[in-house]
Amino acid sequence: MVAEDIGLLPRDIVTDLLYETSEKGASSYDLFGALFRQMASEEPARGGRFETVQYFNGGLFEVVEPIDLKRAEAVHVSIVNWTKLNRYVIDFEQRDRFEAEQYREAFDWVTKHALPDRTRKAEEGKDAAGKLHPHHRASRARWWQLSFGRPEMLSIIKPLKLSRVRLCKSGRSSCSFRHKFDRAT
Repeated sequence: MVAEDIGLLPRDIVTDLLYETSEKGASSYDLFGALFRQMASEEPARGGRFETVQYFNGGLFEVVEPIDLKRAEAVHVSIVNWTKLNRYVIDFEQRDRFEAEQYREAFDWVTKHALPDRTRKAEEGKDAAGKLHPHHRASRARWWQLSFGRPEMLSIIKPLKLSRVRLCKSGRSSCSFRHKFDRAT
């Protein structure tokens, strides 16, 4: 899980909860409900399994909706190789490059994947005189941002219950998990 990989959740906590649900018959509703409530709380747990779970800002867990998985569903979810999923929606909104660079993992991903693609498309889109198309010029000038606003896509992604994890600024204890990156303080 991405949140575990970047240190926002304790390592293997989701796997452990799924194991307890699928193999020991524990209630996913109770286990994940408690995890989500702790993620929504600015006050750290004083003990127990969630004492190292950090606060997640951005409103994702303002309303806790526990997951009531049946045993077979928990088994299925627990055997999926989540590392093979690599779809990202990274929206720096109107932040300038300096502000966007504050979110190292996200910015590095965009630098590695989006910048080469934008550069290639700009080169391919030159006219006979070698001039860039205005769209490509604008796209290259602000390459870390979405090339076009995507309010319809973001409005679809925002309410999803299983695809809300985002990369955030390295070393911070909290970050936004909605459709944008909120700089954690």
